[in-house]
Amino acid sequence: NAPIGSSLIQIAVALQSGCPVIVKPSPWAAHSFNVVVDALDAAWVPPGLVQVVHGGADVGRALVESKFTKAVCFTGSVPAGLLIAQTSARTLTPFILELGGSNPFIVLPDADLDLAVESLLQSLTYLNGQYCCGAGRVAVHESVHDAFIEKAVARFGRLRVGDALEA
Repeated sequence: NAPIGSSLIQIAVALQSGCPVIVKPSPWAAHSFNVVVDALDAAWVPPGLVQVVHGGADVGRALVESKFTKAVCFTGSVPAGLLIAQTSARTLTPFILELGGSNPFIVLPDADLDLAVESLLQSLTYLNGQYCCGAGRVAVHESVHDAFIEKAVARFGRLRVGDALEA
């Protein structure tokens, strides 16, 4: 997904509210947050106000269960979100979960079909198709269905897949 972008919003809200922040990034994006915290420390955030803790599910569980944790924001999988919700419910810790979604892409009869096809392509391929807000299903009005499919097949057929450095 977009681990830095989605987390920065939550970090900014917490800091604006006067709260310190502990970030436990996914192990798949762990070191990118070291750079973010270094940048925050160098900019205007007092050192230590935003900290990064690395680890797997056991570290995440310990953070959620901690009596010092006053709120939890999580972006990730539904199974992990369920565990966080159960733990937070036991401790009455407020939590926000952004889990896997299935977003509709709707094409109405008066749609600009070229724009709709291009928008769908962007939605499906942004962040290598891993964007949590991308289209999960497509609904096309029957009056423009055939024309939309024809344009989509033509446009998607021109899509080049592979290493961008070899393009």
